[in-house]
Amino acid sequence: MGREQQLEALALAIETEKKGHKFYQEAEERAHSPLAKSVFAALAEEEFEHIKIIERFHSTLEEKGEWDSLEEVRKGAPTSVKVKTVFEKAAEEMEERVKLEATDTEAYKAAMELENEAVSLYSRLHGEVTEQKARQLYQFMVQLETEHWNLLADTLLYLDNPRGWFFAHERPIIEG
Repeated sequence: MGREQQLEALALAIETEKKGHKFYQEAEERAHSPLAKSVFAALAEEEFEHIKIIERFHSTLEEKGEWDSLEEVRKGAPTSVKVKTVFEKAAEEMEERVKLEATDTEAYKAAMELENEAVSLYSRLHGEVTEQKARQLYQFMVQLETEHWNLLADTLLYLDNPRGWFFAHERPIIEG
């Protein structure tokens, strides 16, 4: 993949992250559940961080003609613990949870599809590039977007079926 194609791929990645950021902002505004609002807000913030990371790769490649290192780009960048923290806090307050509205369910499913598309894009780009630093970036993005998908699926299960969520996470011992 030539330099121009690499720049186009990074531009596509930036647009994908912007699409995700906008989606999560709008989902937060429309969500009824306080947990859904918190999760969507945290995901919007993380997508914004992804945009900044990819933009830095794009500008370095454009200006210097070479890939920046993932470690260098990530220095000082927040980690993706905020979303996990939001969900863990809600799980601790199980008794106070609110029922998920149908529109929230639809937003979660749409968000999961959006994350699937991002994983597919980054997986494809990972397979197309030969530059090691580019491969590291795309593998990192696959990991982040997969974590988002898992969080969304987990939160949806928690809100739709708290007993099922508890059973899946706590692995109770069933005596007969």
